[in-house]
Amino acid sequence: MRLLGATAPTMQNGVVIKEVDVGQPCLSCKCAGFTYHSWRKSCSTCKCPRESHDVFHEEWVNVKDRIGCKVHLNSDLKLSTREQSISQGYSWIPGGLTPNYVQKYFSTLPASKVPKLGTPGERYRDRQLLLQLPKQDLALAYCKHVDSVHHASYEDFVTARNEIALDIGYIKVNPSNAVKCQRCKGAIGGGDIGVVAPKFGDDVMWHPACFSCDSCSELLVDLTYCVHDEELYCERHYAEQLKPRCAACDEMADVEVQMQITTERKVRKVKKSTKRRESQDGTVETVTITESSESNNQAGTNEKENQRPAITQADDVNVGGEYTKAMNKDWHSSHFCCWQCDESLTGHRYVLRDDHPYCISCYESVFANQCEECNKIIGIDSKDLSYKDKHWHEACFLCSKCRVSLVDKQFGAKADKIYCGNCYDTQFASRCDGCGEIFRAGTKKMEYKTRQWHEKCFCCCVCSTPIGTKSFIPREQEIYCAGCYEDKFATRCTKCNKIITTGGVTYKNEPWHRECFTCTHCNTSLAGQRFTSRDEKPYCAECFGELFAKRCTSCSKPITGIGGTRFISFEDRHWHNDCFVCATCKSSLVGRGFITDGDDIICPECAKQKLISRNDQSSYPRLHRSKMN
Repeated sequence: MRLLGATAPTMQNGVVIKEVDVGQPCLSCKCAGFTYHSWRKSCSTCKCPRESHDVFHEEWVNVKDRIGCKVHLNSDLKLSTREQSISQGYSWIPGGLTPNYVQKYFSTLPASKVPKLGTPGERYRDRQLLLQLPKQDLALAYCKHVDSVHHASYEDFVTARNEIALDIGYIKVNPSNAVKCQRCKGAIGGGDIGVVAPKFGDDVMWHPACFSCDSCSELLVDLTYCVHDEELYCERHYAEQLKPRCAACDEMADVEVQMQITTERKVRKVKKSTKRRESQDGTVETVTITESSESNNQAGTNEKENQRPAITQADDVNVGGEYTKAMNKDWHSSHFCCWQCDESLTGHRYVLRDDHPYCISCYESVFANQCEECNKIIGIDSKDLSYKDKHWHEACFLCSKCRVSLVDKQFGAKADKIYCGNCYDTQFASRCDGCGEIFRAGTKKMEYKTRQWHEKCFCCCVCSTPIGTKSFIPREQEIYCAGCYEDKFATRCTKCNKIITTGGVTYKNEPWHRECFTCTHCNTSLAGQRFTSRDEKPYCAECFGELFAKRCTSCSKPITGIGGTRFISFEDRHWHNDCFVCATCKSSLVGRGFITDGDDIICPECAKQKLISRNDQSSYPRLHRSKMN
C-alpha cells in the first residue's frame, strides 16, 4: 500500500495533476523519503533526482486531464477509461480497441515497458509521465521560478504548444496494402496495427515500438506527442527545442527568445603522471602526481557579460530573465550554485565531481586528500602525489630517514613509510647468498626457496657458468648445472661406466644399465631372468650349467641347483633327484638304501633277486643309503 504524501494543486486551466512525492522512498538509495529542496528538482535529503523516488499519482491518470487540452477525436476513437484499463489488467490501454487488439498491441512492445498492473512496466509508465510530461511545463500553477512579468508569456507558450504541437495518437488497423513505418521504414502490412499521429495525417503510421521521441528515444507515454520540424518529441524535449531548461529546477527559462550568454571561465584541468620503480623484491611501485592548472574556456565557470540579445518581432514581447550556460547545460543565473552549500558560482571558479559543480571550499573539504606528512588538506592548487592509498604535498614527499625530496626519484616503501633508494637499501634490502652484497633498487634477483642471488652470482659451483633461467640441481648448500652434477654425483653403470638416467639394475650393490646386465658367456640380458654367478660374474642358467655344473650320472645333463633343484651324490658320482632310480625296476631310491652293481645302482629287492638267480647268497653286496644334496 502506498503512503500518501503532499499533493500538488489539482487543477489549473483544465490541467489535473495529483502526484504524491513527499516522504516517498528513493529507488536509488536508502534515504528516509523525498523532501523538497527550495529550488532544485532533487531531494534535499539524499540529493537524488525527484523521479528517482517512488513518486506516484494519487488517482488513476488520464493523460488528457494531465495535459489539459483537446485532442484529435473522431467517431471511431475513444480514450480508455480507468475501468476499461484495470479490467484488462493494465494501468493504461489504447482507446477504441478490442481486448484481442490490446493484447496484439502490447505484444509488440518490450515486456519491461508494458504497463501491466503490479509489474515494472507499471512503474515505467509512471516514471515516463513524470519525465515526458513534467507538470511545470503544463500549467503555471506548478512553476516556482517564473517572474510575474512573464506569466503572460508563459501562458502564450502553453496555448501555442497545445494548439500547434501537442496531441495524442491512436491505434489503427492498416486496412490496405503495406505502408512504410515513418521511423524504421519497415513495412506495416495489411491487417497489422500501427500508430497514427493526427498532426502528420491519417495515412502516416509507425510501428507501436517505433512511436518514440526523436530526442530521448523513449516510447511516447500513452501515445502523447509533440511535433516540431516534422519530428516526433515528448513534451519535455519539444519544449527544449524552443526554450532553455534550467538544469537545477527543471523549469523553462522565462525568456521568449533564447539568449546566448557567452561565458569565459578558468577551468581546473587535472594532469596525472606516474613514476614507476621496481623495488628490491621485484614489485613495481608507482607514484601518481595529480596537478591542477588553469586555462580559459568558453563553457565552464561562468562570468556573465553584458551582451545585447537578438530579439524577434512579436506582439507584446517581454524579453528578460537572463540565464547562464555552464557545463554544456542551461541554468537560471541564481540556480548555478555549489552542489554542497548552494552558494552561487557565478563569476567564481568551480570543480566538477560526478557531473555536479562544487565551490573550491566545499570540494576541498569533502573530496580533497589529506597529506600523509603534514596532515593538511591538499588543495586543488597543489600537486597531489599519491602512492597506493596515501597522498602527499609535493613539498612533503620526503624520505622518512634523511628527509631528501623524493619527487622524480626512485623510492622504497616499508611499514607505511617511504625512503630514498640509499636509505631503503641500507636498512631493509636483502643480501645475495653468493657474494653477500645487498640488492640495489632495480637489480634483478634470482630466488630459490629461501635463498636469493644476484643474476651474475647465480652460477654453478663447479664450472662457474651462469645458470640464469636454465635448469639446475641443488645439493646441500651448493648449486650445480646439470652437466656438472651428473659428472660428480650421477650413478654410473658398473659395466660401461656411463650415467644411468632412468631405471637400472642393482647386483651386489653395484648399478648396471638393464641392457648391460648380461650373461658373461652368451651376453643374454639377465634383467628379470633367473641367473647365478661364479667368480663374481653373472651367468644365465644354461651357460652356468654347461660351464660349471656337475653332470647327472644317469642322464648326463648338468645339475645346476637353480630354483632349488635337489640332487644325490655318492662317491664321485651325482644324480638328479628324479634320475636316482633302480636300474632294474626303476623305482626311486631317494631316501632308501641301494646297492651298487658295477656302474648301476639297484634297490635291495632287485639285488636279492639277482643273487638268488646266481645261487650265490654268500657274496651279498654291501647296502648303501642315499643322501640328498
